[in-house]
Amino acid sequence: MAGKIKSISRVEQHSRRLYGWNVRLQFNMKKRSKFFSDRRHGGKAEALARAIEWRDSAERELGRPRSDRRIIGAPKVNSTGVVGVQRPKGRNTLVVHFPEEACRLTRVIVPIGEGGEKSALRRAARLRREMECKHLGSTITPNWEKALTVLAEN
Repeated sequence: MAGKIKSISRVEQHSRRLYGWNVRLQFNMKKRSKFFSDRRHGGKAEALARAIEWRDSAERELGRPRSDRRIIGAPKVNSTGVVGVQRPKGRNTLVVHFPEEACRLTRVIVPIGEGGEKSALRRAARLRREMECKHLGSTITPNWEKALTVLAEN
């Protein structure tokens, strides 16, 4: 195995003669896990191949885009109601965060100008959504279902 494989870890527990691959996923407060035994799947490589297949299908089932990057699903409570868009206290700006490269988060500052906070929030949300599409291949649907209602209220 050349490097790390997202959401899959190797288990070699000699005392219990337990060897295989463990897949663990979490997205939008839902968890999935499954163990792929070397013995049951015909060897180390075959068990890994099955684990990768299962991980990919479980990610589709959970609605998580297939990526080796960190994907944030259900948002924590923030001041704007839009994932990846925050308003720092005491500042007249919004900060948009998005994954640009693997393991690298980029931020862009959107000033709250003459159009007001509602206009700036719409610009920031549009930028966040465009960056998700560009860097992840699609938007993260659960994040935008709530955000669209917040934006509609504004």
